Amino acid sequence: KIYSAKIHETSQMIALVEAMGQPEFRNLSIQLFGQPDTALLAAAKRILENVDAKTNHQQNVDALKLKDVFDQKITEYQTTHSTFTPEVIVRDDIDSMLASRTKLYVGAGFKTSMQRAHALCAHEVGTHLVTHFNGLDQPVKLFAYGLAAYDELQEGIAVLSEHLVSGLSKHRMRILAGRIVAVDAMLGGLPFLDIFKLLHHDHEFATQDAYELCSRVFRGGAFTKDTIYLRGILRVKELLQQGQALLPLLLGKISFADIKNLGALKDAGLVCEPTIRPHFLNEQGEAAQRLGNLADKSIEELVD
Repeated sequence: KIYSAKIHETSQMIALVEAMGQPEFRNLSIQLFGQPDTALLAAAKRILENVDAKTNHQQNVDALKLKDVFDQKITEYQTTHSTFTPEVIVRDDIDSMLASRTKLYVGAGFKTSMQRAHALCAHEVGTHLVTHFNGLDQPVKLFAYGLAAYDELQEGIAVLSEHLVSGLSKHRMRILAGRIVAVDAMLGGLPFLDIFKLLHHDHEFATQDAYELCSRVFRGGAFTKDTIYLRGILRVKELLQQGQALLPLLLGKISFADIKNLGALKDAGLVCEPTIRPHFLNEQGEAAQRLGNLADKSIEELVD
């Protein structure tokens, strides 16, 4: 079943690429990534109302310094897991960051703050790379590359990891919320310029941020993938509040729908426990406390 679902999803992805710039691109994107519902849009607007738009983080960490942060953390992992061998590569043709299997690409012009550098380390190294290598240790190697619809759970955990290392900044949370507002407005028929004005004037996004948010949702014609980030962390937060442990969700790249089947898959010998524990779950101090206090906080209260 997991292979059948992945084959079907891959066929949908191919159809999406073939439909770029065509009217059917919109519906194919919604089929793959969904769209904001009333509750998600309300959560996004609440974040934008309650989280201050003004930030003071100095963008003093360039791509090479960020690579050093990532490389140092990878070296720490290798002291206990010699097979954890990802490579961080700085490239001119990447805008920000891209994790692809064993490679993590960083845009040469990318800059951030040190707080966000550690958050990105948790997101990219501790979540995306760790789950790839954990997946390689599974009997079924598809867990390394992603079961069908894995993106939303992956990104939800990755965003949560930023909070656990005290790096989910106000700006980052507002960007996640702004993506929901932009997708909803685009699906509602607003043109690019009107969405830009909505974000810049009504929700106080800087001009560059508003432009980038608009650009993302109009990729291919009408791209809804930006829905999954905020929805993902909200769903992960709800799962943890219901008693779900976080570590088993990092055995590979799985979807929310796969969680209920993990016991049966384990009994059938198709999955095993994660071999690498992410560094954001090894912290005995503030990170553990933050995880324990998650149920008592609203989504907008997770900012640092």
